[in-house]
Amino acid sequence: MDKIFTNSIGKLSKQIGNFARVACILEVTTEKPGNVTPTHDFADTKFENFIFGSMLIGDAVEKAFTDGYKENFNIGKRIHQFAKQSKIYNETNTHFGIVLLFIPLATALGMALGMMMKGNENEKNNKISDENLRNAITHVMKKTNVDDAIYFHKAVKMSNVRVSKDFGIDKFDILSENFIKIAKKENINLYHLLKISADKDIIARDLTTKMEISFEHLDFLKGISRKDILSLYLLLLSKFQDTLIMKKRGSEISENVSEMAKEVINGNLSVEKFSDYLYINNINPGTIADITANVVFLYLLKKFLYF
Repeated sequence: MDKIFTNSIGKLSKQIGNFARVACILEVTTEKPGNVTPTHDFADTKFENFIFGSMLIGDAVEKAFTDGYKENFNIGKRIHQFAKQSKIYNETNTHFGIVLLFIPLATALGMALGMMMKGNENEKNNKISDENLRNAITHVMKKTNVDDAIYFHKAVKMSNVRVSKDFGIDKFDILSENFIKIAKKENINLYHLLKISADKDIIARDLTTKMEISFEHLDFLKGISRKDILSLYLLLLSKFQDTLIMKKRGSEISENVSEMAKEVINGNLSVEKFSDYLYINNINPGTIADITANVVFLYLLKKFLYF
């Protein structure tokens, strides 16, 4: 398939939205140990819930890309809109971590493309490099404001996202009833709110380090077969303790899961036995699944578009 390029931002935004949907569907249809898949439902979340969420996320990504192209950044608002729309179809939170990654990425991509198409001196080669995109991610994140932080707070509460005790430590407790008042008083933006928790939450870390984790593992993904995506998932899980597991079960169990993933990669433990252990013990590496989806989204953008 040739790379896609069009001068129509409307058509391009729809294409990018479709890649976001495809990335999510590819991620959830891969039999990843410990996660919802076509053959494994959770008591409160079904495979079908993830399909609904996967379709909805494309709409949010399209809007975020257009926002970025116009340099009218609405990251917090777009996350909140997605959370609100998702509640219509899904009682449970299925894509909050993914949308938290996809919205800034799509916004940054739109901004970078806008600079290129408008003929800025440094962007005349019709190519958006990894470096350019990563710098754009940092730019749009640092340009967030207190309204973005407040929208994020509302989205977290609406979606019943599990938040560790340390997220937004001290006065910036993301679940506090006083958060909005304090956020306005301190004028904290979404970037700095996430930065506070970057050492405890790998999505917060990715969003405040130019998506370091996602980009460093982009070249590892050689294709989009379920085997390729499973290998990526296991690699990420072997290298990083899953934030969701740490929040629900503690660091000892999350560290043990990472060690087991290493054993699978080294051929000392079967995927099936690893999977059985996670499901039997209700251990869900959901954050690693979110990062996996983000790498797949990046792969699709890079392979089929323009950077």
